[in-house]
Amino acid sequence: MNYRDIGQFLKILREEQHISQETAAAVINVSDRTIRNIETGRKASDMVTLFKLCDLYQISGSELWQFYQRDEDMQAAMRIYHLDQNDNEEDEDDE
Repeated sequence: MNYRDIGQFLKILREEQHISQETAAAVINVSDRTIRNIETGRKASDMVTLFKLCDLYQISGSELWQFYQRDEDMQAAMRIYHLDQNDNEEDEDDE
């Protein structure tokens, strides 16, 4: 799981609603540091905190999951692309 991308997505949602990190933290009863760590990807969040943030930012847990799935699909596609690129480079080196 790419915590940084999920954190950035949550940060965008928070900023779109003009909610400060401090306010978000107070509403869901966590520390400001917890919000910062989630948004920067330094710390994985437990599901309860994620769902509280979803409620606060007015998205469903399923919307967050869809974002995560798109992110995972994109990363898988990039890995495959890079593997194909590496294979092509090796083939060219063999010639």
